[in-house]
Amino acid sequence: MEKYILGKKSVIEAFKSNRLKALYTKVVFPEVSDIKKKNIPVYFGNNKIFSTFNNVNHQNVIGVVDSKEKLFIEDIQEFLEIANNVSSKLTNKKIVLVLDEIQDAGNFGSIMRTSFGLGVKNLIFKKDNQVQINETVMKTSMGSYEQLNLLRVTNLSNTIEKLKDNGYWIVSSALNDDSIDISKQKLNFDKVAIIFGNENNGVSPNLLKKSDAIIKIPMEDNSVQSFNVSVSVGIILFYLLF
Repeated sequence: MEKYILGKKSVIEAFKSNRLKALYTKVVFPEVSDIKKKNIPVYFGNNKIFSTFNNVNHQNVIGVVDSKEKLFIEDIQEFLEIANNVSSKLTNKKIVLVLDEIQDAGNFGSIMRTSFGLGVKNLIFKKDNQVQINETVMKTSMGSYEQLNLLRVTNLSNTIEKLKDNGYWIVSSALNDDSIDISKQKLNFDKVAIIFGNENNGVSPNLLKKSDAIIKIPMEDNSVQSFNVSVSVGIILFYLLF
């Protein structure tokens, strides 16, 4: 099965992982010569394929790849087996990101890119009321979605319980009366699952009740009520790791 990927970074990642089958481009970049040396077809200039993605910023670079058999898994035990064996150069902790109904594709992709860049490769998201992995998510993630251990679930509440049963400390990022400044909350646990909520409504009350700790990022000016969710992910992960 073949699919299209958009943007130079995504194409380069696909090439490095030996999945790139063809390249359509209106621009020349250094890796093009390497791609041609591998006898991968490269098509320069205007092509009708670009009109297919008029509403997406593809940077004038589109690749054709062999799609992974599965972009995500839907079995919690399979996910945990992988999560417990995923290694990171930055930490020995087992960290899972849990996304509670993220709506914006750009945010979803940015979260993937940030978490992968910081060595956090386990991510859980919902099947419903959540943006799915589409072309925009793929592009914004800069190809990192290919490298992540992704679990899609129908019920986050049940999933949180299973994470607890497997030794994970549950932490939510939220602004409420119970929130503790992240600089004052010790997170010295071997296994941590961090929940990030919907852009407008935050983490759902049911998940907050299941949390072992609720943290917030300190802000100098309270006129800005909160950070963008993808920014929050970066700040909290950096604090947790370093």
